[in-house]
Amino acid sequence: DQVVSTTINLATVPLQVEAVTPANNAVNVNVTSPVTVTFNKPITGATITGSNFKLTTTAGNPVITNLTALAGGRSVVLTPASVLQGST
Repeated sequence: DQVVSTTINLATVPLQVEAVTPANNAVNVNVTSPVTVTFNKPITGATITGSNFKLTTTAGNPVITNLTALAGGRSVVLTPASVLQGST
């Protein structure tokens, strides 16, 4: 059998969100739960800022969060600085 090798340049792959936890419209989520966003490829620490990652209420008001990049650079955790209101 012949082996075929393919090289993929990650720089040319568009950045996409693969998962968000908790999921949109999830029910029975603890109001102190962090939100984790996972991407299809690593992102740089310089892009993990409050300008690029925002958590808002259903009314569009910003929620103050602490941002943490997880090992591997594919996930960012937004931890609310205070208890969230329901339906945030």
